[in-house]
Amino acid sequence: MLVTPTSVTDRDDARILLPQAAGHFRRLARVWADGGYTGHLTDWTSQHLGLVLDIVRRHQKVRGFQAMNRRLAARPQPPAVLSAG
Repeated sequence: MLVTPTSVTDRDDARILLPQAAGHFRRLARVWADGGYTGHLTDWTSQHLGLVLDIVRRHQKVRGFQAMNRRLAARPQPPAVLSAG
């Protein structure tokens, strides 16, 4: 978890959080993020961390918030799975 002032953008926070995650989860190779993370962060993540940052865009016809299909939602992993690596 990372707590920062509201004046810091999510993209700037990601430059702090992603290296920590990559160091902790050695097998981490791909990260999915919403459209708020578009821009140079994708290239930075690849060049500096060797990770693929995929931006997941919502469908053009969707307006506002729409819940994801439960089968597609990320499911939390047990701590034993997260610490293995």
